[in-house]
Amino acid sequence: MIEKVNLLRQANSTEKLFEYKRVGTLNNHMMNVLQAENRTLEFHIHDNSDELFYCIEGEFDI
Repeated sequence: MIEKVNLLRQANSTEKLFEYKRVGTLNNHMMNVLQAENRTLEFHIHDNSDELFYCIEGEFDI
C-alpha cells in the first residue's frame, strides 16, 4: 500500500538547514526533503540516478 506523505510537514519537522530527511522511496530511489537558504549547489553528476527539485515555498534558481 502506498503511504501518503505531507512534504511541507516533513520539511518543517527538520531542526536544521540542509539536513536531509528521508520521506520515502520511489523505484528504489531515495526521496528526501530539506530546508535550504541562500545556497548555490556545485555542479555534480549522479551516474545511476536523476535528481529532482520541488520548491514548496519561496523560490530558487538552478
